[in-house]
Amino acid sequence: LLPLTPANNYDPQVIIMGGGNPATATTELIDLGATTPTWNWGPNMSQPRIEMSATILPNGKILATGGSLNDEDTTTASLNADLYDPATNTFSSAGANSFARLYHSVSLLLPDGTVWLAGGNPQRGTYEQNMEIYQPPYLFTTDSTGVIFATRPSVSSSPSSVSYGNSFTVQTPDAANISSVALIRNGAATHAFDMDQRFVGLSFTLGTGALTVTAPPNGNIAPPGYYMLFLVNSSGVPSVAKFVQLVPQPDFAVSATPSSQNVPQGNSTSYTVNVASSGGFAGTVGLSVSGLPQGATATFNPTSITTSGSSMLSVSTLNSTPVGSYPLTITATSGSLTHTATVTLVVNGGGSFSVSAVPTSQTVSRGSSTQFAVTISAQGGFSGTVNLNVSGLPTRTSSNFNPKSVVGSGTSTLKISPNPQAPVGTYTLTIKGTSGSLVQSAIVTLIIK
Repeated sequence: LLPLTPANNYDPQVIIMGGGNPATATTELIDLGATTPTWNWGPNMSQPRIEMSATILPNGKILATGGSLNDEDTTTASLNADLYDPATNTFSSAGANSFARLYHSVSLLLPDGTVWLAGGNPQRGTYEQNMEIYQPPYLFTTDSTGVIFATRPSVSSSPSSVSYGNSFTVQTPDAANISSVALIRNGAATHAFDMDQRFVGLSFTLGTGALTVTAPPNGNIAPPGYYMLFLVNSSGVPSVAKFVQLVPQPDFAVSATPSSQNVPQGNSTSYTVNVASSGGFAGTVGLSVSGLPQGATATFNPTSITTSGSSMLSVSTLNSTPVGSYPLTITATSGSLTHTATVTLVVNGGGSFSVSAVPTSQTVSRGSSTQFAVTISAQGGFSGTVNLNVSGLPTRTSSNFNPKSVVGSGTSTLKISPNPQAPVGTYTLTIKGTSGSLVQSAIVTLIIK
């Protein structure tokens, strides 16, 4: 994963290097933020590599090391180190290491900006015990005496933890010369891959002896955990890193069930409102609802929730409440935090009805039949026609209602007949009654032997 920065809008671009046996020196890139992501050829490395390592540096460049032409073969080891620059899409030489780094080798960025190379297991029982430290070019400069160590920016103090989207202060006497700030995820390399590796550039503003830095916006850009915080000066020289833990900001989410309720004029219904905390949130959440139709009232019990929990939202209508479908917005507030959930209230005219069935379970043999008595009970002056149907039947099983519909209140007999080839088993059947926009149901169990 190439560096994610505010400048590139955290665009997820990936480079894959080497691979194959015999190995290839080729690379390929893909922009996962593109409308149609497509793999494209990148520049070649100086040597073919399989079981190689790639390590992101504080300046956003990538160090490619290790591997071999033939897998686990020290005689074809790739000792050249290559430095990939995402800004120019080019490789340049980064020197060479002395020991073959093949299977079970590791390459880790250290807090001082160097890279630790270790391991190698070309064959069972054979291990490379020598370690090496790579010092990138950014650690050096020249003067009249020749090559010397570059002067590094320093970090006087920084917070031990930061939360998403928040600003934090980094004290540094070199504030005026800082050109970039980045979080680099701590290494976790295994089997030639560091799947946790991530470079996240941060926006910042300069102050006197300090930087005001903005943390990553969310966990998609930078998952929670520990990172190394690097400052890089205008000469491209990095500081020694400070460890920072990126933690979720205390927050909560609100949801409501069911998503829709039907209620006859003059009747009541209810929803369950759930509050779930995250990131250590422990505040009190107040609840309110808007969008109620004329004549309808609502109450919450309880009226607020601390940390996490649920509340019952009861909605009552009058006989004069207009018939219709109403989106209700449930608002949950705690200090500056506000979240909403939406449900639908359907107010029906002329009352409603309920559906029941007895018995709740029937057992029947294949080639025979059984019956359920389905009762429609009118509510609130309901006098409409209720059409009946059943779902959940297994294959090779027929059903019939007699009568097929009921006006107002009444009963119907549901006959179910599995033929001799019907699959045996236990089935949950839903008996549904429909009258215009009103839908009610009852659940029964069918056991076929």
